[in-house]
Amino acid sequence: MQHFTVLVLLTIFFRAHANFDNDTEESTEPPEIDDSPITNPLYFAVNTMQPVWVTQKNLSTKVTCEYFRLQYLSSTTYGFLHGYTNAGNEIASKDERTAMFGGENEVYPWMYVLPEENKPGRNYSLRYWNDTENCAIFTTQDLETANPLCEMHVWNSTIGRQLTECSRVYNDHCNSSHPVYNSTCQAYVEKEDFLEFKISDYFRDMLD
Repeated sequence: MQHFTVLVLLTIFFRAHANFDNDTEESTEPPEIDDSPITNPLYFAVNTMQPVWVTQKNLSTKVTCEYFRLQYLSSTTYGFLHGYTNAGNEIASKDERTAMFGGENEVYPWMYVLPEENKPGRNYSLRYWNDTENCAIFTTQDLETANPLCEMHVWNSTIGRQLTECSRVYNDHCNSSHPVYNSTCQAYVEKEDFLEFKISDYFRDMLD
């Protein structure tokens, strides 16, 4: 009888040990990763390390050399540097902002630029994106007048080209044109890149 009791206890022990191993194996399985392809055209319109220039708007403005520059990007979030000059002067504004992408099932893809101190939030709707000309048409709202604002955004790589399709869509949607980009803007960006390069070199030398 004593041997039978020992046998039963051993059987229970080994079964429990086997169940523990199974539970351990299940708990170490990697979590499922959402690897579904990104289809939001807004993601592709901003996915470049180049400056993205605002070349023209439908409202008159003193702002020149306005640009967006990517800092980080995910399927839901867009972090960027936003800068511009005022009538060709030195930097009037340059700050880091974050935008959240809206739903892809909307009529137009959109993003909401989150508010920050002394800077209100703002919606941008993507009306058109051309991945050959690397240009886009956005609509938003003028922060001063609350009037509808229509803008053409162009990657730096195609800024000097004839953008036939983007120009056509801009004219259809925006009606009037006031220039924001001019030939001095390239020197402004090159100066910025040079300063960033020199600063990174300085800290690299300190670490060596």
